[in-house]
Amino acid sequence: MPPSIILLNEIWKQKLTAKEILILNHIMENGPSKPSELRPMLGNCKSSIITIGIDTLETKSLITRERHSTDRRS
Repeated sequence: MPPSIILLNEIWKQKLTAKEILILNHIMENGPSKPSELRPMLGNCKSSIITIGIDTLETKSLITRERHSTDRRS
């Protein structure tokens, strides 16, 4: 089966939203990204919408989140 068909099948199985697909695609093409880097691509939507999309992708084990080494927040 062609890779594009496999990817579409996985997207369908995971029931991803358009925003989640855009986030996942951005990360696949650009590597680790800050939520603020995703904002322009998603039409400058609220940060909470981006966070929900990231949380969902993490819950579905499609991405992992890592704290930046200089982030001092607890």
